Amino acid sequence: MKDRSLDAYKARIHQAVPIAGHLGLYAEYLGDGEATLIMPFGAHLSRPPQVVSGPALMGLADFAMGAAVHTCFEYDVTVLTADMNIHFVRKAVACDIRAFAKVLKSGKTLSVTEVKMVDAATGDLVAHATASFAVQPQNQS
Repeated sequence: MKDRSLDAYKARIHQAVPIAGHLGLYAEYLGDGEATLIMPFGAHLSRPPQVVSGPALMGLADFAMGAAVHTCFEYDVTVLTADMNIHFVRKAVACDIRAFAKVLKSGKTLSVTEVKMVDAATGDLVAHATASFAVQPQNQS
């Protein structure tokens, strides 16, 4: 990823994948093979009674792991989810979620990742996911 600044990530991801904006996602940290993203709680992300929905958590997991993969490259790449497995550990009631993602193995065409999602206020584990991503170089102009 050429520009690892948090502002550059936000602009890029919200333009490339508009659902990131609907989820309210933003990056708190981007490092070598790591990313921390926040998903602020909102009624649009919940199901009764104010529990953060599984689809919202899966979206956060996908974005966080994808962001971690991007940090492994010095050039622009497209990362596409090849598979994902998620375990919901406990319900997240009306809380912001912090996702800590890291790359376990990165290759030229495939990266393997994991993410731990926690209640941002308490640090309690909410969900854990693993995924692999297909990596494709973007056309250089």
